[in-house]
Amino acid sequence: RRPPRSTRKESSAASDVYKRQGGLLNVTDIEARPLTEEEEQRKELQRHFQMVIDNIAIHIPSKNVVGTLNDLIHHGLKSTDPSMLKSSCIFAGTCVEGCTEFFFEILDDILPLVLHCLEHPDSPVKECASYCLGQFAIYLKPVILRKKDLIIPKFLAVMNESETLQYTT
Repeated sequence: RRPPRSTRKESSAASDVYKRQGGLLNVTDIEARPLTEEEEQRKELQRHFQMVIDNIAIHIPSKNVVGTLNDLIHHGLKSTDPSMLKSSCIFAGTCVEGCTEFFFEILDDILPLVLHCLEHPDSPVKECASYCLGQFAIYLKPVILRKKDLIIPKFLAVMNESETLQYTT
């Protein structure tokens, strides 16, 4: 199926900019909706929160935080609230770097929960789950490689769904 006419015009405009730049696309030439002040504040708060979590995960010995991590991650990933799901996926993905041994132990429990987030109707939840799985792929080798039969079909389904949505909206 062909994309709607309006999408093709926008794509053509971006293509023209790309050609004018000698093959280099200057992202400032593509108009984007500016964030509201509230969205800016929320984004900044999330960035600071993630930095704190990252520092905790890296600098505090995992034996001191695994109990709390386990409770927070399991509780959050079982929630139906999209904000809680997003936060839990980011939290798990951020903490895996400093707490790999702990995540090796709980991977069989939380991987289905993170994969379930890929099926959530809210796109930001899917994005956060993708981030989390990417972090798992970096830090939980070789164990995560044995889970490829569970992970790859979910990613393919999400990619297929997003491609379908792109052409139907």
